[in-house]
Amino acid sequence: MSLDDYLKKLRTLEATAALNGLICTQTVSGNIVLSRLGGAWIFDNVGTASAWLESNTRGVQA
Repeated sequence: MSLDDYLKKLRTLEATAALNGLICTQTVSGNIVLSRLGGAWIFDNVGTASAWLESNTRGVQA
């Protein structure tokens, strides 16, 4: 995966997380952390974090 593709996926994950009330952070070691008041989830990569977020949120209601 190119750096540009990775950054696009990371920015999409950050936006999706924010819309669902979560904060998305990338650690120095490259892990992805999704957090909110009362909990945090740590993932190895953007793909795993995106899949978890997709399966554990209902999305934003219009």
